[in-house]
Formats: sequence, structure tokens, C-alpha cells
Amino acid sequence: MGETAVKFKRHKANDRQESIARGYIKGVFTPLVSYAVSAIAATLAILVSSGPGHQGIFIGLLAFALAVHVLGLWRKGGKLGYRPVIRILAAAAVAANLSSVGLSDSRPEAPYLAVLGFIGIGLPVLFEPSLRRAIALRLPFVAHLPGVPTTKQPITIDRQLLTASSIVIMAGGVLHGAGQQLWWWIAAVGVLDIFYVLVFLQAVAQFRQSTLVKRNLGDGLLRLAPEFMIYTSLAEPAAHQVKMWLPYLERTGRPFVLVARTERTARDLAGVTTHPVLLCRSIEELEEVMVESMRAVFYVNASSGNSTMVRYRNLTHVFLGHGDSDKPTSYNPLHAMYDKIFAAGPAAIRRYAAHDIHIEPSKFVVVGRPQLETVIRKVRSDDSAGPQTVLFAPTWRGHVEETSLSSLAAGFEIVSALLDRGCRVIFRPHPFSYQFPEDREHISRIHERLISDSKITGREHVYGVAAETLRSITDCINESDAMVSDVSSVVSDYLYSEKPFAMMSIGIGADRFSELYPVGAAAYVVDESLTSLSGSLDAMLGSDPLQSDRRRLRADYLGDFPLENYASNFVEAARSLIKPAGIEASPVAGAATTKVHSVGAGQSSKAGEPKKSRPTIHAANRPSKHDAETLPPSATVGAPIGASPTPDGPRLRPGIPSAITFEGAASESGQLVVSTVAAPKENLIVHLAGRIWKRDSGRTVLPVTLNVAVFTFAILGASPLFVAALGVAASATYLFQNKQAAGDSIAVNRLLRAVNGARSLGVAALGIALIGRYGWTWWLAGAATFLILSIVMETSIHKAWRVSGLECRNVHGVETRGYQPIARGYATLIASVAIALCWMLAYVGSHPAVIFVVSAVPFLFAVFIFCSGLERGVRSAKLETSLPDVLESISPEFVVYFGAKTGIDYQLGMWLEYFEEMNKPFIIVTRNIVMMREIWPRTTAPVIYRKTLRSLEDVITPSLKVAFYVNNAGNNSHFIERRDLKHVWLNHGDSEKPACYNPVHNIYDFIFSAGQAGVDRYARQGVTIPPEKFRIVGRPQVREVLRPGSYQNEQGSKTVLYAPTWRGPYKDTEVYSLRHGEEIVSALLQRGCTVIFRAHVLNYQFPDDVKRINRISRLLRKNAAKTGRAHKWGRKAETRMSIVDCFNSSDAMISDVSAVVSDYLQSEKPFAVVAMKKSPTELEVELPASAAGYLLREDQSNLQMVLDELLGADSKSVLRTEMRNYYLGEFDQTEYSNQFRIASEDLINSVGPNMDSIRSVDSIAADSVL
Repeated sequence: MGETAVKFKRHKANDRQESIARGYIKGVFTPLVSYAVSAIAATLAILVSSGPGHQGIFIGLLAFALAVHVLGLWRKGGKLGYRPVIRILAAAAVAANLSSVGLSDSRPEAPYLAVLGFIGIGLPVLFEPSLRRAIALRLPFVAHLPGVPTTKQPITIDRQLLTASSIVIMAGGVLHGAGQQLWWWIAAVGVLDIFYVLVFLQAVAQFRQSTLVKRNLGDGLLRLAPEFMIYTSLAEPAAHQVKMWLPYLERTGRPFVLVARTERTARDLAGVTTHPVLLCRSIEELEEVMVESMRAVFYVNASSGNSTMVRYRNLTHVFLGHGDSDKPTSYNPLHAMYDKIFAAGPAAIRRYAAHDIHIEPSKFVVVGRPQLETVIRKVRSDDSAGPQTVLFAPTWRGHVEETSLSSLAAGFEIVSALLDRGCRVIFRPHPFSYQFPEDREHISRIHERLISDSKITGREHVYGVAAETLRSITDCINESDAMVSDVSSVVSDYLYSEKPFAMMSIGIGADRFSELYPVGAAAYVVDESLTSLSGSLDAMLGSDPLQSDRRRLRADYLGDFPLENYASNFVEAARSLIKPAGIEASPVAGAATTKVHSVGAGQSSKAGEPKKSRPTIHAANRPSKHDAETLPPSATVGAPIGASPTPDGPRLRPGIPSAITFEGAASESGQLVVSTVAAPKENLIVHLAGRIWKRDSGRTVLPVTLNVAVFTFAILGASPLFVAALGVAASATYLFQNKQAAGDSIAVNRLLRAVNGARSLGVAALGIALIGRYGWTWWLAGAATFLILSIVMETSIHKAWRVSGLECRNVHGVETRGYQPIARGYATLIASVAIALCWMLAYVGSHPAVIFVVSAVPFLFAVFIFCSGLERGVRSAKLETSLPDVLESISPEFVVYFGAKTGIDYQLGMWLEYFEEMNKPFIIVTRNIVMMREIWPRTTAPVIYRKTLRSLEDVITPSLKVAFYVNNAGNNSHFIERRDLKHVWLNHGDSEKPACYNPVHNIYDFIFSAGQAGVDRYARQGVTIPPEKFRIVGRPQVREVLRPGSYQNEQGSKTVLYAPTWRGPYKDTEVYSLRHGEEIVSALLQRGCTVIFRAHVLNYQFPDDVKRINRISRLLRKNAAKTGRAHKWGRKAETRMSIVDCFNSSDAMISDVSAVVSDYLQSEKPFAVVAMKKSPTELEVELPASAAGYLLREDQSNLQMVLDELLGADSKSVLRTEMRNYYLGEFDQTEYSNQFRIASEDLINSVGPNMDSIRSVDSIAADSVL
């Protein structure tokens, strides 16, 4: 590349950096300015409200503040709780004005009416956030299921209600200024309150409806007895993907349901079908649908969330897709996880192997494309005359560059060329194109061109609703004589008609187009520069020399079936897969559920045990996306463990998130979730209020009550001492409520914006009190303004510190962190302290200048933190476009991808030292910023956070060859799609739990297994994986595990490790022994054993398990005090000691179906396994390692016998050596820990340079913000 070209691209990249930075600054500053000026105006209105002759100024300030507020509300689409500071200050100003003017007019009732009106309008405003949470409850959604009421769409009047409250507030000032009676304003406030009550009652009605749904869902499903489901986990609107298959699945004649994982998709589906539609946000809700009659699942897209469903092994999982094309989406490696793949024709099957994707041939079934049965085959004769109708159907741009094949950007020129040839045009863009502003502009330009041509020529072009809604794609195909498209499934469909078509060659030369996209052999290919457009259109619309080529490809792409009853091939294939499947257990009492084989990590409740004891893990209990951005490295599942009950459930010790989530276990939103497991028995309103109270932990009610009281007494002219004391109490109460947050940067950052309306009302009361004592001074006006601005700026501080661009650690020469002397959340605490001090200074009569100085402190701190965050954000935004160049200078040879939202400390941490021993440059990519901040101190490797699927493109460098994965995170699929890399599954432990034989592992190129047991496990569980994918590499983590000859217990008594696994997210994975832990530990203590109790970190998210852990801990504590034995539990066993330390410090172990069993084999010490939900015989089949241990029955009936063997006879010592080799690999022990490194290096060295990842600087910049 020439020097001039390099300079040009660098200039383009710099321009892009500046553009991104300007966009970020605008996004932060514009809201701050509008918020601040309206807050200042409202504050000044309060201060002038009691002054004589200031009525005009008062009304002007009030009108300005509310006008700016309402304009922002409608421009941003605000919801309940939108900037309550403005309206509460405005309402306070009106109340203060009414009170002072009423007294001056000798109307003693005026202050009391003012207070009444203020309370009537102020309380709803202050409680809007709580009301918003009530109406935002994530309730069940069911439609068209007989016997179950269809969930209604709630009516939202947020903006209208907030606008009305602003108008009523303004009316309070205007009407009184016009001499009107206060009762008119009170009446208006009353009417407004009625609407607030109606909003709350709607929430109650929604909640009541949810109880009916939960009560009747099980019976409704039993009556329907669905035999299959159509499943979609796509968050984007995708009704068209499902709709195209509905008529043909209906022809199977079998009952079915449609299941969506997001409410928007579920409601969209309910609008296009009369078949039952169910919303299943969580895994537990999904398992409710798994009735005994269910036999198969059909998938219409390859969304990453499908992996959650595929794990249920007694169902047949069938991938349909939503179109057949030569795009990468049609040979996605994710398809390997399904049991069957329905292919339109042989070309679809060859496509996978041609792109080095290995799938068992037995999985493919050629069924044709049933949607084409109504396509009219039409061959134009030589004497055809008249204007031709041409369909222009560009695909969408896709999420990643390799699928960015859309011709929409060239659409204006293409349509113009068609119009110049006298063609009638049908323009049908892909529905997903409307997601992108640039593409919407392209569509709009084409529409304008067609409208203009229609006016001039009278040709009736088809576009917009007529083409995209009123006509199906089949209608468009039948109505056209030819088509222009790109690499899209519509091309394969158009082959059926045998009509001519042209294809745009986007991103590749026309000469290589047919090589990469074989269907191009039957198309008139147009290069991206459009130089061949004219010739291609002339050939397509004229002599059409490719007729015979299209006929040849038609059978290859669409199946060689008779045209008569063409769709019946699909129907019969689908019907043959809807067959009875083995059912292991009858439904749980009270619910239409059946235990099914599934694949995940964890365990399940007893058959027949009430499900109410099994908590659903909801997104409401974990940090929201905004909270997550502020979590520090200490928030880790590997941090100190412990819990004590709080109103929100277990309160974990510092360092443990209050609700640890697991992969794919819950919805993505942070809203409050109502489980479908059991309906509340108490009064619905009480129950709903209780949920809101728990959500707030009571932190809203008390500040609101106290600050309303302070303001009320201030305008009523109560004793200055009393008012000041109440003001100090309000601030002190807020500080006391949040005292625990002061020592935790995560928690304190979450205080930003908390009850800001109530706190600003306290400032309003302070301002009135100050004016009453000192009269009007600019010192006091400035003080009140500073305090209000410090509260208002909390929102902007939060925005300024959000992720704006590149976030990384350990990247040489790149710093994306900002400077904070203390956590930014202290802004709210400093402001509260300043308010309390100002109350004290006001009472003692300090000079106004002193009060001004005190109030300036929180304001200046807020400004400093805001500016620091802004500088960091601008720097980060600019650095985003430089990431590819930075990584290219590092030249990483492999990447470790971590897609989960928790667990990085132990899941990735256990592999770090072995990655580093390879002496090859590598990077770590996380999809959660908390995980990035948690892992970087433990490594010197670059750690990079990538938020979006498209942003992953920027970490793909020419040197990158291999990607490693350590967990089953659903979004692993986002990176798997990069076919220029080899993808290796490692996991974070080896056990017989379903997570270790998940059929999803089929999507990886290689599976590294510790020993032959890991390979055999898949086949034993009925999961077919090609043998060539496996590599036996040992388990390097056990190299430090000592054997009895290397370790001597210094104590006379035996030391026994009790290490139960966690309960897991699925019903079939709840095989942990913790519920029997107290009995097991008691028996060990009676034998005089020293006990190491290492609870699994993830069990701390379940309140009942926290109680069990606490009981065992108390048992050990008492015994240690009585006997002097050095038992270890809690922090000592779970944090200060590694699992290897626990192994080495023990003489024996008791566990369950857990990875620690296979790891403990390395020690060759005796162990026992608790056979949860299995007989000993069944467990030996399912967990071969247990044959080398002692099996403890779930009922503990053989506990003493097991302890005799474990602590004495040990008759299985020889068998453990053989089992160790089977599970951990039969390698020479002196070289054992090197096997993983050797296998990894060999794989990396065998992969050639990734030349496909080289991209132009300007294309990188264009994608960097998406």
C-alpha cells in the first residue's frame, strides 16, 4: 500500500474518532444542559415565590422549567419517574407561593390548602419510580391456549400522565395569580390522582391476571397435550421467520405450541397465529412447558439462546432455519448441535463440508422448500412484449462483516437503471434493514424515486406496505418477471420459478463470486462498482442465456421432488419425527411438568417434591446493565463467601454479587420478575406492594415521608428548631440507610440518582427556611442552586462513566480507565452531608457565605467526577477505532473467549497459568465488563471487553488462529461463527454432570478431554460427536495434587473434605448433597474426624441452601470449640484455601456428582459419592468414577458402612489407580502437566495465518460503533 493511501486511511480513521467523540459528548452534555437549566429555573421559582412583587418572575420561571421538562419528556419518550426533580421542585414552588400569597391576602386557610394540593401532586411524583416498577412487572404471557386467559397488552399513558402533572402544577401558579379560588386547583389535583390510582389498579389487574394464568397453565397444557413446539429465542422481531413454517407444520395434524423467550416476540407471534403462544423468560418457566406429550422442537433461526432448549435430550431437535442461501448463516457451525437439519436440497448439505464444518451425515434430511409450492413457474417466450416487472429484494446487512452482503446501499442506482429501461418495480427490503438509520435513509430515497417515476410515467410500482405487508414474498415472486437481489435466501426461492435474476456481488469481485456462492452460476452477476449493471440487466431482461443453468441448479438447491404436492415432502418428514419419547417421571403435583433429560450445570429436586422450594433466578435479583458497568474486580464468585438473610434474600459478604447468575438462566432485563411457579395466596394489592417494598428495601418510603414533612412544616411556618431538626433527620436517615454502601464501591455507585426527587425536596425546604431567616441574598440563591445541581448532575455522572468505546486492560500504551479519588457514588452521600450541615448552620445563624461555601463542596465534587468521567469517555471513544491496529502490533496467536456474566475467577482462573506457560501472545475477550475488571489483575495478557456481536470483529487479527472456551455461555455462538479460527472447548471441570456432555459441544472444532472417560461420556448419554474432534490432554490443574506418599497428615485423626456441588439451574441437574450435609458432617464428627467443609460458591444464591451452609458451619464451630479440632469452613476453606489445598490437606473426601470427584482421583485417596436421585447401581452406570469410591445412598442408610471403608479398610485402593488413568489420562506423571500445553501449541502451529481477517481502516471505523 502506498504512503498516500496509508495517510488517507489514517486521516479517515482520525475523522471517525472525532465523530464518535463528538457524538459521545453530545449524548452526555445535551441532557445535562436541559436538566440543569430547568432545575435552576424551578429552584429560583421557589426562592422568589415568597417575595413581594415577584409574581410575574415566579410564573415565568415556573413556565420555563416545566416547558423544558415536557419537551424533553416527549423527545426522549420518558416513562414514569422521568426527572422527578423538576416537577417536585415546581410543585414545591407553587405550594410555597400559594402559602405566602394567601397569608398576605389574609386567607389563613391558604397554607393548609397549599399543603393539601402539594401532597396530592407531590407524593405521586415522588413514588413514580415505585409505580413504574409495579407496572413493569415481568408477568407471564400466554395467548390462544384454551382454558387460559390471553394476557392483555397493558395500556401505557406515561408521557400523557407526566404532561398532565406538569400542567396541573403550572395551573396552581397561574390560577392563583389570576385570583382564582384554590379549590379549583385542589380539584384538578384530585382528578390527576385518580389517573395515578388507575395506573396502579392496572398493575393490580395485571398481577391478578398472572395468577389466573399460573393457576390454569398446567391444566391447559395437559388438555392440549402438545406434541411439538416451535421455538424462537431471538430478541428481535422475528414473526416472519415463524410464520413461513406455520402452514406446513399445521399440516402434520398434531397439536403444538409456539414458545418465545422475549415478550415482544411472543406478542408478535400471537398476532400472526391462533395457535397457543407461550412466553418463557427463565429456564424454570421453560420447563413448565415440557409436558409428557412433548416430543420434538423445531427451530426457525440459529439464535444463541437455542442452546438452552437443545439440552433436553428426550426431545428431537430439528433445525429449519428461515431460508436457504449461500450466506454463512446457512452453514453456521451452530447447526451441529441439533438432532436433525432439514435441508432444502443437496447443495445445502455440501455447503457445510465446503466450509470445513463437520456434521454427521445422518443428521441431514432433504425436504425441499415447502413455501414455494404456490410459486408460479413461468418461462418468458421470445416474443414477450410490454414493460416487465422486476422485483428488487436486497438482504439486510447482518451482524458481522462476513454476512454484510446487502445491496441496499446501491439500491437507488439499481432501481434507477430499471426505471430507465421502462420496468415496473416491486421493492421489498429485508425487514431487519429498518433497524439501521443509514438503511432507512436508503429505503426512503428509493421510495421517493418510485413515487416520482409513478407521477411522471403512470407506472404502478409496488413498495412500502403494499410490498412488505400486503404481499407475501411469494406474491412478489409471482408478480415479477425477473429479480435483482444479492446473497439471500430469496435467490434460492426464486430458482423455483425458473425466471431470470441478477445478483449483486458485494465485497468480492464478480469473477470470484460463483466460486464462493455457487448459485451465482445461474445469475447475472453485477459487481459492487455497478460497471456491469447495464450489461447484466440487458441480458436478464433480454435474451436470458442462463435459462438452462437455472433449471439445473433448481433440483440441487430445492430438492429433486415432483412439483405436484411439493410441500408434502416436508410435512411427512416433520410428522415422522413427532414420535413418542421416553418420559422419566410424572408431572410434579400442581403443575403440568414432566422431568426430562437435559444438559446443563447443576442439579434437580426430587420427583414429586413441591417446586415452590426451588427459587427461580431472575434478572431482577442481579445487577442491571447499568449497575454492571460499575462493579469492581472484587465482585466475583471466587471472592470470600458467606451470607446472612435480608429482606432481599441472602446478603452476601463483600465481593459476592447479591444474586449470582448462571449461563442462559434468566431474561436479559433487570426488571422485577414474577415467577410462574406459584400464585400468591394473600391479597393481591398487599402482595404486589410487598414485592415493591422488597425491591426498594424500604429505601424510598422513609426519605419521601421525612422530606415531605420537612417541606410541609417549612411552608407552614413551624418552629425553626423543629424544621431544622427534621431536615437534619431526613439527611441523616438517608445516610444511615446507606451506611453499608459507603464501604463498597459497587453499592455506593448504585446510589447515584436514588430518591433524587425526595432529596431535592429537602433542598427546597432548606431554601424556604433560609429565605425566611435571612431574606433574599445571592449567597443563599447560589447555595440552593449548588445543592440542586449536585443532585441533578448524578444522572450525568452516571452517563459520563458508562462504556463509551474501548474498555480494556493490560494493553500496552492504551489506558481506558478514568481517575476517581473516591468512588463516584459518594457524590450523593457528600450532598446529603452538606444538606444536613446547611440545616445546622441555618439554625445557628451562620453567615450566608458560610452556607454557600458548604453547598459548593458537593457541587464541585460532582463537577470534578463528571469531567473526569467525560475525559475518560472521550478517550475511550477515540480509542475504539484504534483497537485493530493495537492488536495487530501484539499479534496474538490465540484468544480466550468468556461470554458468561459471572464465574470468570474460577472458570477462567483455573486455566490462566497454563495459557501463560505456552509462551505465545494471547488475548482474553469478555462480553461482560464486570468480568473484564475482575480477571485483569490475575494476568498480564490483554483483556478486552466487547459488548456487541459486531464489535467482536475488531479483535480478529491476521495472527489469530485458535479460540478457547471455558464454559457453556449462550453467546459463545457469537464467536464460533468466525470460521477463520479453530474453536476449542475446555470447560472448567470434568464430571458426569450434564454440562459435560452437552450436545451444544458439537459446535466446536475440537474438544479437549482430560481422559478417555470424557470422550465416552457423550456416547453413553446418546450425544453423537465425530471422534476426530476429541483430543485427550490430561487435566493440568491436578498437577499440584499430592498423593498419600507425598503428604502426611500431621494430625492423629483423619481429615475429611466435604465438597458438595451446587444445585444447578435445571430440574434434572439438582443432584447435590447439601440437603444431607448436616447429617454427613455430624457422622464425621462423631468419628473424631477433622472436617474441611467447602461449600460451592453458587449455592449462596439460594436462601434455603444458605441456611444449610450456616447450620453446618455452626456445627463445626461448636465442635471446634469443644474438641480443639482445626475444622475449616467458610472463608478459610472457600477462599484462603484453593481446591488443591483442600485435597492435599485431606485424607478422604465426600462429594456428589461433581468435577471434584475426577480431580480427587489424582490423589488416589479414598472418596465417597452421595447417590442423589439414583440407586448405587444406577450411579455407577452414570458416573463410572464412583465405582472406585464408596457409594452413599441418598437416605443415608449405609452411612456408617461407607465411613468404615472411607476411614479404615479402603478396599478399592487398587481400582482408583485404574480409574485415575481413565479419567485423567494415562500419561507419564513427570510430563503430565505438559500435555495440555503440547496439544494446544501443536494446534496453534498447525493453523495457517488468518488472512481473511485483514480489513481496511475505514471499514473498521464504520463498524466500530455498532
